[in-house]
Amino acid sequence: MDSSSNNILEIYDFLSVEDRKCLMDYYDRSYKRRLANNSFWDNRVLQTRRLTNRKVRRVIESIQHRVIVACCKYYNEEYVYPSHTNVVTWRGGMELKPHIDDVDHLAHRDYSSIIYLNDDYEGGYTIFPDQNYNSIPKAGKLIVFPSGISHPHGVTEVTSGVRYTMAMWFTKQRQHLFHTNHINNPFIIPFMETVRGLYKFNQRLLTKLKESIILRR
Repeated sequence: MDSSSNNILEIYDFLSVEDRKCLMDYYDRSYKRRLANNSFWDNRVLQTRRLTNRKVRRVIESIQHRVIVACCKYYNEEYVYPSHTNVVTWRGGMELKPHIDDVDHLAHRDYSSIIYLNDDYEGGYTIFPDQNYNSIPKAGKLIVFPSGISHPHGVTEVTSGVRYTMAMWFTKQRQHLFHTNHINNPFIIPFMETVRGLYKFNQRLLTKLKESIILRR
């Protein structure tokens, strides 16, 4: 177990090759969220709140439990609960400016974590400007850090290849616990995402129309 002196926990070889391959293969063949709250995440995010594969569900729940144990030990917490988990890809040219994770309706988030599922790409470092620290991607490595203002973080530009990561957020508030759920009918996901997608599309369209009207004035 390796940990840095800047309140960021890092554990190398946290996730096995088999589990990493399981998650990446499941991502590649699964329905991704077509329209997210922010267009930056469109077509890239696989939500794990509704799983159609029991094996993948068991893998994810096992990972969550192991991260909870590591997080509580390192940060001296009695317990934390998983509040959200997803798998996401980052393609060439993508980057994310420094931000914090516990803003607005996500204020319940206490700890954030990232697992690098692969490392056969260039760029895509996780950066912590206030700590003057960059986490270099290494397949199987886990990093955990506080979600709040003490640890703004971002992702440097991916210059080649495709970056796969598993992101998890944890909370000390039990009412925000969110289990991974198994569904028997995989067609529910595309249907519900289509409904949500139409709603998001209309929201974006209305926003653009309002901006256009304001500019004309």
